Amino acid sequence: MKIAWIIFEALQQSVQGPSSSVASIRYRALLPALALAKHGTDSQFVVVPPQGEADDDATPDGDADALVFCKSFNARNETLAQAARARGARVVFDICDNHFDTPQYADHYRAMTRLAHTITVPTVTMAEAVREHTGREALVIPDPVEGARAAPALDAPGWGAPQSWLQRRFGNTPSPAPLHLLWFGHPANLPGFAASVPQLAAVAAQGPVRFRVVSQAGADADAACAALAQIGMTPEFVPWSPAATRAALDWCQIVAIPGEPGSARARVKSANRLVESLWAGRYVVASPIEAYQAFEEYAWIGDELAKGILWAVRHYAVALKQIAHAQEHIAAHLTADAVAVQWLGAINGTEGQRGAEPDGNALRFNLGCGDKPLPGYVNVDVAPSRLGRHPDVLADLRTRLPFPDNCADEVMAVHVIEHFWRWEVADVVREWARVLRPGGRLILECPNLISACEAFLANPEERSQPDARGQTSMWVFYGDPQWQDPLMVHRWGYTPASLAKLLHEAGLVEAHQEPAQFKLREPRDMRIVAVKPR
Repeated sequence: MKIAWIIFEALQQSVQGPSSSVASIRYRALLPALALAKHGTDSQFVVVPPQGEADDDATPDGDADALVFCKSFNARNETLAQAARARGARVVFDICDNHFDTPQYADHYRAMTRLAHTITVPTVTMAEAVREHTGREALVIPDPVEGARAAPALDAPGWGAPQSWLQRRFGNTPSPAPLHLLWFGHPANLPGFAASVPQLAAVAAQGPVRFRVVSQAGADADAACAALAQIGMTPEFVPWSPAATRAALDWCQIVAIPGEPGSARARVKSANRLVESLWAGRYVVASPIEAYQAFEEYAWIGDELAKGILWAVRHYAVALKQIAHAQEHIAAHLTADAVAVQWLGAINGTEGQRGAEPDGNALRFNLGCGDKPLPGYVNVDVAPSRLGRHPDVLADLRTRLPFPDNCADEVMAVHVIEHFWRWEVADVVREWARVLRPGGRLILECPNLISACEAFLANPEERSQPDARGQTSMWVFYGDPQWQDPLMVHRWGYTPASLAKLLHEAGLVEAHQEPAQFKLREPRDMRIVAVKPR
């Protein structure tokens, strides 16, 4: 297969190979392309700049089997996509920023989504934005981790330890070594980081702190360093580069990633900085934006970052276990090789129906849709309305569905199965299988009980709270208490093996696990797919 990757800035060439200073190009084009080469693909990089005319050679080869547009800012890409479709090549549009809300690009983005066979995104929340603005479904492919894996480390002996009255009186103990903290990222994030610095004053009050900032030089970087100095920390600025970022990760003990959970930009943000830090063996404290919440069992995710830093220093043994578990998850799901498999499916059109063009002939049921009805599905729920959203069909999923036998190509239930009592669930699944045609798929997503138990045991005090801190543990066991609705209570929990066994007992075959596509996704959630025998 020959793939043309349409990017908006040229790659940099060196003896180490091609690289880019643009994160989206690295994560969404370069790293996948290099990994896909192991699957026999041949990649071409075509530069179409954000504005103005493209170079004469900015044309994909005429024999390219697929064009993947990594973002898009130039109407020329619409012409390239139309030409590709006309000759039978596949078109993939990758969206990692919500430019549907940017007047300059909104119409162009909608045009590109109409031309794409498959839309890919890095986060569930970006997929929701695509659905909201276009009615199309997007396939979630996470950013791959980059850099080398390093052993977990969090060594801060004596830092922040209280002194006895004797030590205070005579001063006979040496000062502890400074705690090393790190923030790195795109300069667009610097103002938000500077605004969050005052909340870290409680950390500076406990002992000496050196805080390294790795980004682009400028007024925003100067303001961030000034804010750190104002609360008593020693700031160090380092201009961004991949090598500088890796050196800073090796130097630090904890990475702080404050964000703006309520902002539209943060809502669709990828977790790549958090993942890269864990992969480098460093503990992370981060604000509770959506993409970071999927890693709650591996890091401190919450509003009080100072509290998280102090907790990690004082409970370093638990923190080290969290990092080690995170690296196991990353190795299984987020390496370039692991993510390349999803890209291959998205490009050749075999990776799930959610990323494909709508099929007007397919009958698909979304059971228990709640407040998230999906276009292209018959949305079914027992509640007439949730958060102002209405199902297409009202039905109690515990009783016979108002559909004939063998009619549906797909039956999907997202975070529904856990709401049934264990003694009734076998009959429920058999009823869902009844309406599937032979060869049709039953797709279930629900929390993974194993992941929830691990998250709880890693930090019982924090994970037993009823608010968002319990999202990966107590909410899995009992449901989200904020609903205040008995229908939203969880009545049983499942592991991948136990849910697959339940589907086989209902007469389905080929039950297997796929990457979760909704809510928090892996590792908190799981997706089990089975087929009705022909």
